[in-house]
Amino acid sequence: MAAAAPILPALTAFAAVKTAIDANKARQEAKSMAASAQAQQAEQAKIAQENASAMQSQMEAQTRAQEAAAAAARERLAAEQKRYAEEKAQMEAEAKKRAEELEAQRRDMAERESGRIRARVRGGRRALLSDARLNPEVGVLGGGTDMGAMQ
Repeated sequence: MAAAAPILPALTAFAAVKTAIDANKARQEAKSMAASAQAQQAEQAKIAQENASAMQSQMEAQTRAQEAAAAAARERLAAEQKRYAEEKAQMEAEAKKRAEELEAQRRDMAERESGRIRARVRGGRRALLSDARLNPEVGVLGGGTDMGAMQ
């Protein structure tokens, strides 16, 4: 047992050294894993930043496209409103012109019809009245001999 006694402290020392080496390896692996995780996290942050930048540029491009489309739509609307106003004014002018023409035609027809009615009612009597009053040989006759006087 005497020989066993010097081996025990050597084994204990060996075990302590082995434990220290294993702990050192574990610490180095933990550092390595932490560094790897930190590098991976930095890479992911970089990718996220790139994605955010790309998304922002896409959104800005979409916004510009939508603003351009809205501006074009506003221009088309303004052009349509202007065209509508011009057509409306033109149609109103034509309607006014037609109304004036119809009014003139109605007035002319009313005058002609009035003249016809007057001619039918009084036209013949005036001629007779004139014949009765004016005689080229005698001159103007008295009031009692009117043959065509109005009654």
